[in-house]
Amino acid sequence: MEYILKEKSFTMGDDFVVKDKEGNKHFLFDGKAFRIGEKLIVKDAEGNKLGHIRKKMISLKKTYEVYKGEELLAKVKKKKGLFRKKIKIDVGGKEDYKIKGNMMGREYSFLKGKKEVATVSKKRFKIQDSYSVVVSEEEDPLLILATAVIIDLIYYEKDNK
Repeated sequence: MEYILKEKSFTMGDDFVVKDKEGNKHFLFDGKAFRIGEKLIVKDAEGNKLGHIRKKMISLKKTYEVYKGEELLAKVKKKKGLFRKKIKIDVGGKEDYKIKGNMMGREYSFLKGKKEVATVSKKRFKIQDSYSVVVSEEEDPLLILATAVIIDLIYYEKDNK
């Protein structure tokens, strides 16, 4: 399924809304308190809490955790490579995702083994950051979308270190 992930402008924190191509809202990543409590709340279209993204405060590598309810779905870590940043996605006991492509250019794919399971592509010529995120049916869209949000935060946050 194709989703449109859009960063909302003029908000107090990092807020992202997720709609389908017809404009139906699916998720909201509410980051009003993200800078204070280091947590982004994930809500469904009706505003019910589905989970959250938490930034670990004490970690050698910048690490985010993705929760669905109270279940930890994945740990997303920023690693420094020789020439660029790398992202590690640990899904605990399952086959981890690998990222292939240009995260800085906002064009990349999620791979499981050699199989592409999702793609992220920045919509050009938009005032607000807006992405097309295509997720295969066998994958959890919440996990893929949350990871795309985290990658945006890692690469484009003001205190990027």
